[in-house]
Amino acid sequence: MNKRKFNYSKKTQRSKDVMKVFAVLSLLLIPLLIISNDFKTIFEFCLAFFVPLFMTFSCIFYLGSWADLEISDDGVYVEFLWKKLYVPWNGIVKIKSAGFGFMRTDLVLVDNQHLTGFHRIYSLFTVGSLQPGFHIHSHFLQSRELFQLIQKYRGIN
Repeated sequence: MNKRKFNYSKKTQRSKDVMKVFAVLSLLLIPLLIISNDFKTIFEFCLAFFVPLFMTFSCIFYLGSWADLEISDDGVYVEFLWKKLYVPWNGIVKIKSAGFGFMRTDLVLVDNQHLTGFHRIYSLFTVGSLQPGFHIHSHFLQSRELFQLIQKYRGIN
């Protein structure tokens, strides 16, 4: 099987590694804050619970927005946290663009069974759709070849 990897720069990879560490640490922070604190109000308890949860969610959102990709003859492998999610070519529905210039990103929308719930949130924030998808920041990948391969295999114009 012929696989082709598309990774972001070393700086982006390092930032993703830092976000993975922050995601784990902020999840571990929740029980520590709840066990170790004497809460006087419900607000203090909610703050101790929801701030680390929001930090974890933010880290996961960042990581998913900068997913490395692998393309093979049978489909696309999308990095998500510590694993790769497989999307067959017939699972790709369309590609939508958002933003412009330096901040341009493309969202590859897929059918409902191949990605996670977080991928629905990426789509919602990017193009206003609840259909799951993954981002391609072509400016940072510095390769239009990825789009050409997706369009070739899927037949999307």
